[in-house]
Amino acid sequence: MAEIARACGFSVREPVVGNQISRDVVTAVLSGMAGELHEGDTLLLTYAGHGCREVATPGTGGGAYRESWCLPDGQLWDHELYALWPAFRSGVRIIVVSESCYSQTIGSQRLHDAEVIAFRERRLGDLARTWQLPEDCTRWAIPDRPNDASIGASILVLGACKEEETAVDGLFTKKLWQTWTTGGAGDYCQFMRRIKNAMYPDPQTPAMSFVGRPNPGFLQEQPFTI
Repeated sequence: MAEIARACGFSVREPVVGNQISRDVVTAVLSGMAGELHEGDTLLLTYAGHGCREVATPGTGGGAYRESWCLPDGQLWDHELYALWPAFRSGVRIIVVSESCYSQTIGSQRLHDAEVIAFRERRLGDLARTWQLPEDCTRWAIPDRPNDASIGASILVLGACKEEETAVDGLFTKKLWQTWTTGGAGDYCQFMRRIKNAMYPDPQTPAMSFVGRPNPGFLQEQPFTI
């Protein structure tokens, strides 16, 4: 991922690996970037490691389950990442690439009740027409609930698998790299479909989710465009 980032013109920070990474390090780095980035800037955040899923407890975010990144000093939960996004200025774009189990909705605080489903379905048809995107791509781009609008940044998560699936170590990154380097990226929706096809017949399904300020132009760009 660092090679892709450099090729696309990102300023790449030295990867944090092994016991160097911690909950505090991730929080500090993201908090620092929130202070540095301005409207129109793009942050590429990547993670490769174990992911965890467990039954959610009251006060730890929406839905029946919560997901995490497994760091040496403990779990960094999806709702904890989600809590960092409001610090970013409006118009900042964040791409999260997560090579981990249960990764589709990492960084979100997804709700899975009837009210949220109804909210998303009400918006789907109108937005598909307005944004001129395929319906499945539009579905990815709709924030989960109205108060996602309190986040001014646009956060796109490219996950190695769906939120209920486990992931084979490194497979998603390998196929992402192959798809990107062969010039077959397209926009983000096409990119993820091609990665999915390249991973067949492996049972894991690469998947996206979206948090924050709607930004259809973001999804229509060549992946990792600054």
